[in-house]
Amino acid sequence: MTLRNKWPLLFCLLFTAHLIGMYPAKSQFLWRCCLILPAIAHADVEILHPVSGCIFPPDVPAPEILWRDSDPAPNHWNLVIEFNDIGPGYSQTIEQPGWRPSPEIWKEIQDRTVNNAAVVRVYRSDQDSLSGDRVILQTVDTPLSAPVLLHEQATSAQGSRTCQLRITRISAPGGLLPATVSESLSGYVRNSFGGSHLLFVPEQTPGAEGFYLLPLNTHLFLDPQYHFFPPAPGGQIFSPAPAPGGKQVVAVVASQAGNKASSGPPAGLLYRWDAENGVATPVPGASDPGYLYATPAWSPDGIWLYFSRLKLTSDTAAHWTLMRLNMDVGASGRPVPVVSTPSQHTTHPSPSPDGRWLICEQRSAQPAALTAVCSTLILMPSRGGRKRPLFCNRTCPRPRKVSWSPDSRWILFSSGTCSADGDLWVSHIDPFGNDSPPVRWNAKTPDGMTTVQALFTGSLQSSAPPVLHPETRPSRIAYIQGTLAAASGKSSEAIGFFQAALKLSPGYLEAARALFSLCMKTGSYAEAIPAIKRLCPAAPASAEPLFLLAALYMQTGALEDAEQRVITGLSRAPLNTRGLKLAAEITQKKHDDEQSIRYYTRYLNQKPDDHCARTALARLLAENGDRELAVATLAVYKPKQLPEPLTGP
Repeated sequence: MTLRNKWPLLFCLLFTAHLIGMYPAKSQFLWRCCLILPAIAHADVEILHPVSGCIFPPDVPAPEILWRDSDPAPNHWNLVIEFNDIGPGYSQTIEQPGWRPSPEIWKEIQDRTVNNAAVVRVYRSDQDSLSGDRVILQTVDTPLSAPVLLHEQATSAQGSRTCQLRITRISAPGGLLPATVSESLSGYVRNSFGGSHLLFVPEQTPGAEGFYLLPLNTHLFLDPQYHFFPPAPGGQIFSPAPAPGGKQVVAVVASQAGNKASSGPPAGLLYRWDAENGVATPVPGASDPGYLYATPAWSPDGIWLYFSRLKLTSDTAAHWTLMRLNMDVGASGRPVPVVSTPSQHTTHPSPSPDGRWLICEQRSAQPAALTAVCSTLILMPSRGGRKRPLFCNRTCPRPRKVSWSPDSRWILFSSGTCSADGDLWVSHIDPFGNDSPPVRWNAKTPDGMTTVQALFTGSLQSSAPPVLHPETRPSRIAYIQGTLAAASGKSSEAIGFFQAALKLSPGYLEAARALFSLCMKTGSYAEAIPAIKRLCPAAPASAEPLFLLAALYMQTGALEDAEQRVITGLSRAPLNTRGLKLAAEITQKKHDDEQSIRYYTRYLNQKPDDHCARTALARLLAENGDRELAVATLAVYKPKQLPEPLTGP
């Protein structure tokens, strides 16, 4: 750099310092104006990290300051830190293009830069400081105290572990809390506001086996109070979003049109699951088959649901629009546009916990960009308004998957499709929605794993032993305990265990069968009915729960309820022999001989060797005056071993 090029740079620095002296309240803004200074003249040294203008949390570990030199020959650089206070600065000669402050030096830097910027300079030791580069950094007094949940996947197919979840703290350099859960929690992962609940969907067949919502603690333990949500009434489940408090979940149920869509995230119709009964129902205002819906997210008060919507049309100019829907008004709710930018897809809304801000992803809707993963993060007021791109779009490749800290002052996000070395990024958001350049945070991913998502969590519950396999689900444990109690002759205890298993997992058909058999054997019909009733909506496509419930109602004398269930079950499985015989027995008890004869006839067409049913049909025919048909019915039955004929005296 020539002397002629240095004078404009010196003038701008002196003029900015003069303005800061006149307007100290505007110092942060004026220091940000200095970000253009490195672009005034070409420097021989370029600082790669941190980015000028970044803001550090007070509890973050010391970052590594990295730079590169245009000339590979130099091996000595001067590093100087100038503070904006009356104390002395710091300087050191470095022999490699990188330096990490010791904990003691970093603590001093943080203490002296709280709401007060400092300048870091790096230049060749044989030249003056203006030949190098400089960055401005600052610390705020808002800590990053919330733990972070890391969702990691294997980078290759080798090894047994394909997915794991870990909890760590940004304030602990490489120090992870002792929490690891592998295959049993693999799949889509989301957490509710405050981080109090964790939701996951098995990744092998998303939604085919239901999904789980459980309280989150430091060991990711499958707490006995977790909720099991049965499979959707059709299609796979994507982008599940738990409501604040975990009382309900909204997710995308893939549709045929959504499977054919070539742009945007996995799409379909939106369904809502209630944690009390596990029943899935379409979301009014977000289940119109003329549209596709994707990426739902709740507002922190649980009133508004944000999602993206795409109109099904042959128009290539169609784009994903960000909508919001009032979930308190029921079926009368109508979605309202929040962001609708022509030629831009707007997806993945992420509301701040204080309800003020909304971050979403935007990318081009042009056909040439359909397969691109490049996106831009934009921030706006949560109810719509002026939107602007975040600073991180300029410094990070493809920022995505934003997570807000519980106090809404920090955002955590990944860069690109994944980060093999565990690098994530943290940016500060001030009360006016202004974001700082991001700070890199290395989560120290274990060998062979890559971080695909990072989520801030709230205050965690007390620790408990980790659960590493689905066989240790609380419902499964209760079922095994019930089986052992039944084998020991402790029927009442076994019934209690089976009821507990069905309360934890209402769709647990194996536990329902065991409870049914035991109650039929012991005559405790009334104890099984509530649990089997919860099973029916949990398995809406299955006829077996209805037949079990009908048999229990028949034993208690509630023949109308029994007939209603068995008819519904036969509408789902018309040739089910268990249902046909049960229908025949129920109508026989109701003295509806005509219907009973029809059901017995249909049943014997499927099971002609059932002598008891054939005898019951013959008796009904005889009682109704058709003795010839009764005799013919019995004559059709030919057992393999005929008994000796009985002779009278």
